Amino acid sequence: MKKLMFLGMVILTISSCSTGKKATVQSLNGGWVLEYITGPRITFEGLYPEKKPTLFFDKREKRAHGNSSCNSYNGAYAIKGNKIKKNAASKK
Repeated sequence: MKKLMFLGMVILTISSCSTGKKATVQSLNGGWVLEYITGPRITFEGLYPEKKPTLFFDKREKRAHGNSSCNSYNGAYAIKGNKIKKNAASKK
């Protein structure tokens, strides 16, 4: 479930960027907070009344972490081209 949530947050993050230029995995450094989600039966405030989901990338350490409002997640990642591989083994 945590892997699915991590991938979902990455997809939401990339697809919701409004910088005016195309986001790439190379530009994923820093943090994002989910501000909006649409659905037929529930409002964003109803879904996340106290804590918004977050996603943070540390490009130098090649680690990502965040929360899905109530559950936390973290793990290593690797970038190859325009793809992210989660839980990648650290090569130090």
